[in-house]
Amino acid sequence: MLEFIAEKIHEADLVKGPLLQSVIEREAVSPTSFGNLVAIPHPMEPFADSTFWAICTLQKAIDWDGKPVQFICMLCIQRTKSEDLQTMYHILLEILNNEQLVQQLIRCKSYTEFIEVLHKNC
Repeated sequence: MLEFIAEKIHEADLVKGPLLQSVIEREAVSPTSFGNLVAIPHPMEPFADSTFWAICTLQKAIDWDGKPVQFICMLCIQRTKSEDLQTMYHILLEILNNEQLVQQLIRCKSYTEFIEVLHKNC
């Protein structure tokens, strides 16, 4: 799954550098599955020109270091770190701490629906 997401990010030309290798290195240090069907993989260092999430929801949960995961949010942080990331972290915490919200997000069929659910709940 990491390969798929990293490939899509590179195809969109959103990062410069070895994103997948860095994410795999980070996962080896400590897996980023948090329970509640959520994983938030991210690289060891920033590779992006701007901060963004790459979201992947799965019809069926996969095993992620012993935890079921169905909602993957690959987090890519801007290299220059000039952004205030508090709002983004707040939203991620809302997702992590709200099983009902995770289920709603997994069921979304479009980007628009996904954003509507986020705005309504965060």
